[in-house]
Amino acid sequence: MATPAVEHRVNELQQALLDLVHQNDRTARSVERLSSEMREFKNEMLEFKNEMLEFKNETRKANADLRDSLNRQSAELSDAMGRLAEDILGPSIPTLFKRFFPGEEPEFAMRAVKKHKISGARREFDTPAWNDKVFLVSEAKSRLRPPDLDLLAETIAEVRNFFPEANGKKVCAALASLYIDPTLVTAGERRGFIMIALGNNLAEVMNSEGFIPAEF
Repeated sequence: MATPAVEHRVNELQQALLDLVHQNDRTARSVERLSSEMREFKNEMLEFKNEMLEFKNETRKANADLRDSLNRQSAELSDAMGRLAEDILGPSIPTLFKRFFPGEEPEFAMRAVKKHKISGARREFDTPAWNDKVFLVSEAKSRLRPPDLDLLAETIAEVRNFFPEANGKKVCAALASLYIDPTLVTAGERRGFIMIALGNNLAEVMNSEGFIPAEF
């Protein structure tokens, strides 16, 4: 027969084992709860990652759309300003033509669309003018830049392929703009171009006194 001391010790061991079982059960439940929370957190992070990726794609598309819109608006504004320069300065070309090339009353066109006699390509010319002896290639720009001088030279080289009216005549050239930097006036004059800008009398020749246009 077990003594009271042994019986007490056995009871303590049983209680300890029972407590251990309960503790293991609580630990298991805690681990399961933590695992569940971690799975939920992982799912939330995956959802967040997908949302950020979607946001990034939407932002990239929005930026691309904005850039395209700004480019279109810039091109439209540039075109509108170019048209404005033509509308303001263009009508003065016949008067300025007669100043440099006296003789018959010149013919004049605004935004003349002509076809290349060989390639058939169509091109618009801003403000050409001509009489029986001279054909004037006149281009209007809202803002004149150095490359425009080279572009005018290229236009001069091709003008007879677009205008039968230029055949057998001297070809001269003019650049008109709302404002022309003095350095560009000098550069244009050196190439023999008539340089025209907006002034007190609407369109004014910016070339130096005694300037004679080059013939091409």
